[in-house]
Order: sequence, then C-alpha cells, then structure tokens
Amino acid sequence: MEKVLFNETSYCKDEKFLRFMEKYHFICEYLYKDKLKCYSANQKEADILIFILKTSSPLLLGEGNDFYGKYRILRYEFRKVFSLIKECEFKNIYPGILIYPGESSSNKRIMIKNSNDKTPLGIKVEKIDNNSEGWLLKVRNIYGTQHLLKTKEGYIIGPEEPLLLITKTYLRLFTPKKVLEMGAGTGEVSAFILKNTKNSKAYVNEKSPYLKEHLKNYLSKIFKKRVKIILGDIHKIKVPKVDLIISGIFYGELPKLMKNKGEQIKKALGKKGLFIIQSGMLENMFALTIIDPSIFPKILGWEWYNHKYDLRNHFNYVFSFFLEGELITLASQDKKIIKKIRKDLNKKIVPLKLL
Repeated sequence: MEKVLFNETSYCKDEKFLRFMEKYHFICEYLYKDKLKCYSANQKEADILIFILKTSSPLLLGEGNDFYGKYRILRYEFRKVFSLIKECEFKNIYPGILIYPGESSSNKRIMIKNSNDKTPLGIKVEKIDNNSEGWLLKVRNIYGTQHLLKTKEGYIIGPEEPLLLITKTYLRLFTPKKVLEMGAGTGEVSAFILKNTKNSKAYVNEKSPYLKEHLKNYLSKIFKKRVKIILGDIHKIKVPKVDLIISGIFYGELPKLMKNKGEQIKKALGKKGLFIIQSGMLENMFALTIIDPSIFPKILGWEWYNHKYDLRNHFNYVFSFFLEGELITLASQDKKIIKKIRKDLNKKIVPLKLL
C-alpha cells in the first residue's frame, strides 16, 4: 500500500473532517491507499483508504473487552463524515481508520455515543437463501456453494470466496484427516472440504441455533458419519485435535478467541496443523491488527492490549494478507505449510505491513 501524507490531501482542509478529528482529539499525519477489488464494491476495483489516527485520549476506546464496540461506533461516524465530503465519489472510495494512542494530554474520558450503525454485531440471521447473483453466482459456479445467509436488514453473510479459495489451495497441497470450522454459517466451507476429499472428517461449529436443522440436513444427511455438528459458543467448547482449523467467526470476537482459546487451538493443531482466519475487509483492519500486531505495532500502545491476543504467542509462523476482497491470516508451527500456500497463490496475495 502507498503511504500518503495527510497534509498533501484535500481532506486536511475539509471542515467536517476537521471537526470530527477535533471532537476525538485525533491527529492524522498520514494514510495508506491502494486500488483493489473488494466486497464492499461488489468485487469491483475501488480506492481503499486507511487513515492512521493518533489520539491524546488514552481512554478513548474504553477498557476491558469493550474496545471493538467503541471502534465500530467511531468507524461508522467517520464513514458518515467522509461521505459528506464533496470531493469524494463515495461509491468508489472505501475509507477505514486505525487508531493508536499518542502522548496523553489528559486522562479525561471522551464519550463515544451509540450510533445508528445497522451492520450486524452478533449476527442474527433472518433466513437461509438459495439465490445467488453477481459475485455470489461466480462463487457458486466455482465452488459449488448452495446457500447464503441474509439478515433482517438485508446483509448477505457469506459464503465468501477468500475462505473457499484458501481452502481449495490447501487441499491441493495437503489432505487433512480432521477439520474444524468455527462460525460455519451455512457450512459451505466444510461442504467443499467433504466433497473434495474421500475420508476427511469435519467438526462444524456454529453459534446460532437457527442454523442447527439446516446444518443437519445439508451436511449430516449427505456426509453422515464424516460430520459432527457442534452447536454453541466456541469459547465454551473444547477444541478437538485436528489438522486444519478455519475461522469465520465475527471479527470482533477474534481477540477474545485468542485470549481464551489460543493455547487450546495451538495444542489441537500440533506441530503440523494450520489455522486459517478470515478477519474482515481491508478498510476494517482493526481486529486483524490486534491478533497480528506486526502489521501495525502502534496498536500495542493501548492500555487494554493483552499479549494473549497476539497469534505469535501461540504460533511460530504467522502470515496475514489481502486475498480476493478479504483479510486472511495463516498460523502454524510449520513454516513449510505457509510457504507452500504462499507459493501456490503467488500473485493473488497482497501482503500487509503498516508502520
């Protein structure tokens, strides 16, 4: 990604933008930009902008486990302000923010009020849909997917191509005996694995009770003894020993997952296992930088940061990158596994590093 000085952009003179910055004691010295295909733009090329914001308020994102919720509110307000900038064709620009603490001028807490952000937090699924169009039709044609999820607000939740592509790549190189899919949704990634292997077994975890019957009908009836549906919160479930773990859980849950389950996941995968994590869109890197702070080390400056969030406290080798519209992370004790996947995907991978 290209690094651009904030003062060299038109945004530094926009009154609405500057009022937002002043409200939360933000200073922006630079931003990163790139032109990439992304899901937000229906898999068409768009300008991705990531503004690096420094705050003098150490309590801005709260304390304990509420930091991701506070960040989401700020992100929503930021995008709303950004959409009002006249110079921007908002349909072609997708902005994001990364926030880090600077020197504290005051211990006063800046209040972040709840927004009208309607995007799902703990996703409540309204219906399972079999209709696919646009880029979803492409995913169906390539990977044989059959179902997608829709929320009450009309948001489509998967199946996303990056997880399927990285899984397809893994299966070209390795044959897992056992697989665990966390946050399986309609179970399309597990279905793809079971269809493309002869004897692999899948543990399919999903939190939503709404999807229980669907997963039983879709996976258990077809693949029978090769599937075990594990319904419930992954934080309360013992992680079984497997060769491959795939995480599609809500991005804001990832830090908590690593803190509570990191060592258990490490032991379950052993020396040769692989952990694949999908952590959001490029303009929403916050959750990823918490579990892989090597991308943006300034995130470590927050008082609430816990070293147990960091994947590298559990795995010897971690590699995060942008792939076909989503952020993907690979973690393993075996460098060769990650190296082979990187080589196979080659030019489709966009490495990440923000200083």
